[in-house]
Amino acid sequence: MPPKPRNARSKRSGARGGSGKITDTGRQRIIDLHAVGKGRNQIAAELGVDPRTITYWANKLGLRFDQAITAEATAARLEQLKGRRLDMAEMIAARIDDLHERLWSPHTTYERGDGELIPVTLPLPPLRDLRDGYTALSLALRSLTELVNSQANETVAADRSMLADLARNLKSAVEADHARGEPTPE
Repeated sequence: MPPKPRNARSKRSGARGGSGKITDTGRQRIIDLHAVGKGRNQIAAELGVDPRTITYWANKLGLRFDQAITAEATAARLEQLKGRRLDMAEMIAARIDDLHERLWSPHTTYERGDGELIPVTLPLPPLRDLRDGYTALSLALRSLTELVNSQANETVAADRSMLADLARNLKSAVEADHARGEPTPE
């Protein structure tokens, strides 16, 4: 079996033609796509090159990407992930009760008889099954706790960040008032 290429993108065709170089045409294409507001990753996908290549050439060509767009996209992605974590936490919470109920329900097992299997219903599962069930229950509870705690920590961090921004803005406003010679309110 032949070895895999180090970078799967190197097999793509595009401005660099798989050779790792951007041609004059490719550089002009970067400039044109940047001019119409395309982001680094969009340009990289369109040209079939690694985003780092676009960063390199953008720096060489004196191009700057709008950080506000990147920040908005990142914030939107983080919100999606938060929503997925909450969905996962709700799913786990819903299954915990079912799992606990199964641990305390009658259990049917089969014993060998004279050439046949005989069903035997026990009031509770065997100890090894209880142990496995409680291990699963413990893992579900731990996962739920981690998901809920991470959500709470992010909320606290966001609140702290908002308060820090507010304090910084108030401080800037007071300093601006002092610079203009306005009196400080009592």
